[in-house]
Amino acid sequence: MTGSVAPFDFLDRCFACAGDQMEAIGAFRYLRDQAGFVPDEWLHWCRAPGMLVRCPSCGSQGPRRRPSEDLLRAWYERQDYASGELVSEGHLRAAERLNAASDIRTLVDVGTGAGSFLDKLAPGITAYGLEPSRASVEQGRARGRKLLRPDGGGWSRELPEKVDAITLFDVIEHVRDPRPFLASLAKRVVPGGRIVLFTGDAGSAWARRWNVRWWYHGYAGHLSCFSARGMESLLGDAGLQMESIAPLIYADAPVSLRNQLRALPSRLLSRFGALQFVDAVLPPVASCSILAAR
Repeated sequence: MTGSVAPFDFLDRCFACAGDQMEAIGAFRYLRDQAGFVPDEWLHWCRAPGMLVRCPSCGSQGPRRRPSEDLLRAWYERQDYASGELVSEGHLRAAERLNAASDIRTLVDVGTGAGSFLDKLAPGITAYGLEPSRASVEQGRARGRKLLRPDGGGWSRELPEKVDAITLFDVIEHVRDPRPFLASLAKRVVPGGRIVLFTGDAGSAWARRWNVRWWYHGYAGHLSCFSARGMESLLGDAGLQMESIAPLIYADAPVSLRNQLRALPSRLLSRFGALQFVDAVLPPVASCSILAAR
């Protein structure tokens, strides 16, 4: 892959609303620890500062210099950071909502990692995980989960042609061109079905407050960071309707009683719309959102 002619290119058009201008916001630094996402031979790329650009129309933003599609695909196949058993507040809230819906019988979790989210779903839901990482798929299959690697079209012949719900946790921000990606997934959902996304909110108070120092841009794979307005535009162009958006505290929650108890106050506050209070007293790592469409 190091011999590729053009391993990187530049973001000059909005990935969310298709606006034809991106304004430079300022330089930012990548985190030294890329959590296994960037192979060692490419880590040198993360040592130089990046330039954050933002769409003046919708407020979505991302790094100007980006890995090519071929380079990203190679990174995804090799990484194994997703093999951990991590459950976030987004996973828990989505599972609660989907389990309560009587019309959700089949589901595909795209970018599932090792598939820990699938264990949170009700027994009546036939759930599959789609994951490019070979190591993560092996980990999930060893735990008895229905995990598959995507084909060239981003689906699998072993999956149903259409399903009742598709979930994407920490996935859409890794996609260089989310518009055709989401439009393709929308065709895989039955009429009246749902797509649930969990991703960083570029329009949140915390993202704007920290600006170029927002940690979310520290990971080289975070290419497309949406504002709510940008996400609504993306969904609309894919023929989807925004059903709801819920601000959440972004935090990994390894499955244990201790961590569940520690997360309980924030979870209760989030249900009563008190995230502004949490933001002021106990700053979250980042303000993120679940967005549901049908």
